[in-house]
Amino acid sequence: MIMKGKKAWLRTTEVLFAAILFFIFIAYISKMEVPEYRDLILTYYAKDILMMMNREGYLVGYVNNTYNATDLKNYTESLLPYGIGFKLSILNATNADGNFTLVANKSVPLIGTFRKVSAYALFVANESGTLMPYLAKLELWHVGG
Repeated sequence: MIMKGKKAWLRTTEVLFAAILFFIFIAYISKMEVPEYRDLILTYYAKDILMMMNREGYLVGYVNNTYNATDLKNYTESLLPYGIGFKLSILNATNADGNFTLVANKSVPLIGTFRKVSAYALFVANESGTLMPYLAKLELWHVGG
């Protein structure tokens, strides 16, 4: 009879220990940050828009003064659905200080919580007979949380 009591106590302790480990595991998993579906959609939008701007010649055209910032802003707005804010910056990659030159910025109210998603595109423009590397950065966010 004493053996059965010790086995039962040991079995109860094992189950209790397993339950504690299970709840710790669940708590750890629930705190892990998983990218939201909305953020993934924004990432795809940003990459696609930069690819299209590069393919259509808007990025090089801006550097060569064929297009202005308003043209880039209007083109970007035409590709985005309602409710997404954006900021487009272009950097001359040979710029020593590494500051982005702001090209277009859609001014939209940032209400509630939001998270920006960025995409980058490298492109080369012929500037006065010299090929110069540039970097385009497009930031997107959902407006209104």
